[in-house]
Amino acid sequence: MSTWDDDETEFGELDAGVVISALSVEVPLVAVPAARVVDGAPQTGSVDLDEDMGLGVWEMTVGAMRDTEVSEVFVVVAGSATVDFIEPALPPIELSPGAIVRLESGMHTVWTVRETLRKVYLASPGLCARPAVERAQRSEYPRLRRRPATRLAAAGRTATSAATSIAVRSAPRTHPAAQRG
Repeated sequence: MSTWDDDETEFGELDAGVVISALSVEVPLVAVPAARVVDGAPQTGSVDLDEDMGLGVWEMTVGAMRDTEVSEVFVVVAGSATVDFIEPALPPIELSPGAIVRLESGMHTVWTVRETLRKVYLASPGLCARPAVERAQRSEYPRLRRRPATRLAAAGRTATSAATSIAVRSAPRTHPAAQRG
């Protein structure tokens, strides 16, 4: 099996068939600008693993900071944190290893890290069709507009149950494929 060796690999484009350990990638950290710090003295940094794909590793040390998000999907590989959504106002989420999260461009957040957080992200302008703020202003329940009643019925859900699941978005959910026997 091919593996990544930090003495020989320069990032910028991933080679096919090569394993890179997200936990072993060296991430250079810099202090968060004072205007964004909410608590402590957090540091952040990132390494682009494949610039064309928007794939990378990001890390934040203990503390709290404000951020304006880009469109991305990420998987937490280490640490623990809470993300509070300021705009649009959504319930906070808890992050721990294995958490998969999608953020939309323009979201205003506060990240509170209790144990150094590391995530692998895929950031791309094409991930989200509309900025989060625009979606929140368009509808109280933006996901209902994208889920026709026939899809809800096929999933055994009603518009009321879909709205309820949106209201408790921060609660852990099981992917439908994992519920099948």
